[in-house]
Amino acid sequence: RGSTDGPNYDRNTIQKAAALLKTQHHPQRIMVDCSHGNSRKIPQNQLKVAEEISEMLKSGNSSIFGVMLESNLKAGSQKVIPDTPLTYGQSITDACIGWDDTVTILENLSQAIKQSRT
Repeated sequence: RGSTDGPNYDRNTIQKAAALLKTQHHPQRIMVDCSHGNSRKIPQNQLKVAEEISEMLKSGNSSIFGVMLESNLKAGSQKVIPDTPLTYGQSITDACIGWDDTVTILENLSQAIKQSRT
């Protein structure tokens, strides 16, 4: 998810996390949050995080089993204001990437997984 210390989705950090799981006799399975601290709370940065994850998958990293995205139909977020209609499909909490970027990320991850299996 990242932290106040910065992002934690880089290759080295993922390898360290997998090694730590192994020493504790846990499955080496890691889900990466592409948002929050890893994107520095900038929704568009989720594409960069997911691209790095895709590269790790292509190169055979099998410890990453999933990603989390802050995604909605429409990009951004909105405030709830009394007597003001909300925009359908747009977050009222964290800012999100929109549908088109979500599709791009999922397609890239899918291709990375297919490539890693060949």
